[in-house]
Amino acid sequence: FRQPIRKINERVTRDSTEPAWELDDTVGSEWRDVVGETMETMSDFFDNGLPDDFDSLAAFQARAFRDLYLDAVTKYAGDTTSHVVTASTGGGKTEAFLFPTLAYCLTAAKANISGNKALLTYPRRDLCNNQFERAFEYITELNRIEDSLDASFEDAPLTISIQHSSRRSLTLDCPHCDGELSVPEEYNKKNFECDNDASHTVEYATVDRSAAADVIVTTQNSLHRRMMDNYGREALWKSPYPTKFLVLDEVH
Repeated sequence: FRQPIRKINERVTRDSTEPAWELDDTVGSEWRDVVGETMETMSDFFDNGLPDDFDSLAAFQARAFRDLYLDAVTKYAGDTTSHVVTASTGGGKTEAFLFPTLAYCLTAAKANISGNKALLTYPRRDLCNNQFERAFEYITELNRIEDSLDASFEDAPLTISIQHSSRRSLTLDCPHCDGELSVPEEYNKKNFECDNDASHTVEYATVDRSAAADVIVTTQNSLHRRMMDNYGREALWKSPYPTKFLVLDEVH
């Protein structure tokens, strides 16, 4: 955990390293402080926020965390920066792209950058649900570190949305108790509520199709529809800062 964070800090503190344009636009010369605060949070997350059996990063996960995050927060040459992550089944590909993605989302939150930051796309709804659950657990721990478990959608450091036709059937573990989170059947309900305690409403997770969550988890078919409707305009295209990460997972 320590090596990629150290490498990131070393790169960012160089006089020759320039910030990504959106960080330059929002925080200017203070961008290094914002990155430093993010790395402090991620260090705490790696030490205390992961499952007990996750005691280190694999070499490729450490490289991915370093390279993807640095590509996101620094100015780079060329028009595009793309990465391909390959590993065996269960080898940790999700963490390889998700950890740097969440770190960037934290940086963007600290820099008051609005709008969606990452689109995670999957070919099937069951994969979508599985990865949403995993991302929700990590986001919950990071929000806990930031003392923001009870924050509104607008104020939470990290927010997440799921987008497909069966999204309301999804259930999650409540971060406050042993209850189960789900979205009530009422049409106007968008956030996850606990079946054990009605006061345990998690506002940083939503099924609202128009919500510009930091992380949107969706299928490719649903994303296709969002590219052509008003929900997509609100969630993806309205912010002056475009989406930073587009993840095409399970590409065979």
